[in-house]
Amino acid sequence: MTYYTHATAKFQFGGYKMKKFLITLLVAALLASALVFSASAAGYQETAEQLSELGLLQGSDGDFQLGRQPTRAEAITMLVRLLGLEEEARSGEYSHPFTDAPDWASPYIAIAYELGYTTGATETTFEPQGICSSQMYVTFVARALGYSDDDVATTLWAESLDFGKAIGIIDDILLSDASFMRGHMAVVSYLALSVRPASGMYDTLLQKLVDDGAVDAADAARQLERFALIDEFLQIGSELQDVTSIAMVCEMSMDMTMMGMTIPMYVFLDAKVIVDDFDLDCAMAMEMSAPNTDGEMETQSTEMYMTDGYIYVSAEGEKVKMPLDSALGGMSMEDLLAMTDLAESLAPVAVYPSYMISSITKGTAGAGLTLYTVEFSSDVFNGLVAQIFGMLGDVGMGELGGLDGIYVDNVVVKFYTRPTGELNRMQLSADMAMSIMGFDAYASMDFDYSIYAKGADVIIEFPDDLDEYIELDVLHEMMQDLV
Repeated sequence: MTYYTHATAKFQFGGYKMKKFLITLLVAALLASALVFSASAAGYQETAEQLSELGLLQGSDGDFQLGRQPTRAEAITMLVRLLGLEEEARSGEYSHPFTDAPDWASPYIAIAYELGYTTGATETTFEPQGICSSQMYVTFVARALGYSDDDVATTLWAESLDFGKAIGIIDDILLSDASFMRGHMAVVSYLALSVRPASGMYDTLLQKLVDDGAVDAADAARQLERFALIDEFLQIGSELQDVTSIAMVCEMSMDMTMMGMTIPMYVFLDAKVIVDDFDLDCAMAMEMSAPNTDGEMETQSTEMYMTDGYIYVSAEGEKVKMPLDSALGGMSMEDLLAMTDLAESLAPVAVYPSYMISSITKGTAGAGLTLYTVEFSSDVFNGLVAQIFGMLGDVGMGELGGLDGIYVDNVVVKFYTRPTGELNRMQLSADMAMSIMGFDAYASMDFDYSIYAKGADVIIEFPDDLDEYIELDVLHEMMQDLV
């Protein structure tokens, strides 16, 4: 065992295997909330394929070139196809005043111009090779949905991104990337299909396209059913968005294979959390089981409290405290809450945009419970993981990762709801391959959350002796030694 001493306090950590366990536990905790971060535009292949199946997106042998920036001509073409107007555009009955429109794009630009979706760059130029920004494409789509300057305080162009978020055709995840790519354009188009047009005559744009004969009814039926099911699922999660206090039990199990050994790990956590702006009060009782240096399973019980900017830990008969920013490796509470979106939602799994969902089913789970099973796109999720570790580096915790080459697969979330529709239980599972300190490792993870109190029902009682805990402000150095 390795001992660290500060005054009369000591912390005990296992050898190499315990070191790996701590690192892996950190990664697992991050992955549990990873879906609030941005994904790579090239990761939206499944979204593009769904548009293609509806006949609304074209590619060459499945190559939609999602990872490059779209031109204005490509964006208008995408818009016209999205609206099912390609054949009408090619009829030649529409015109435009732009002298720089290429022949291939001219029909699309013409119909978009006459329908009021675009006004061009100037009165006589369209600038077809100019890069299409998120502001441009969201403006095009909002106009196509029937919105105009009358629906905003100033102009639709000036307020397009905020307005686009309000009506559900773009979100902060898409906007967090530095450049607007064809993949993002495909996602905005996909989201538009599930949005109600401004006229209110149809529940979704996709339903309007079916009635217009632009999309096959059978193909659309599958997608409309999917939209409805996703809406149900997202509504369950959204009900937790305003929850600022929660109490839950979490069980995490993990099997990691590394250097020819399979290492089982288990964590039981009973946690109560109350967030008030950037003030965090928390009480956790945790049991961690992992192999010791002799290969035998060893369980350590820990109590942890967070309040008044400090973290208090009671373990192995020792009681220590440290400033919270030191315990977080230099992160402030604002950094932590921004990373996990905890200020808005304490749910272990956040409200996911529909384009992240690869498949969704609904069934029963006994005792009157309804079960939603959701599988996420591996491509999107791996983009999220990359963002997680990039952010860790930005806040000075990159050295805690010790990982690279991470690939996550088979990400599945399950929601269990009571007959009242209230969320009762959540499960998250995933497989992960990675490199830890130069060694290949594989892990299978399962998280199981049961909520037993929310809101005013969450009451935290702190020990009376917190002022007697000995201050220990060296955790960051300790973790550096571990890694």
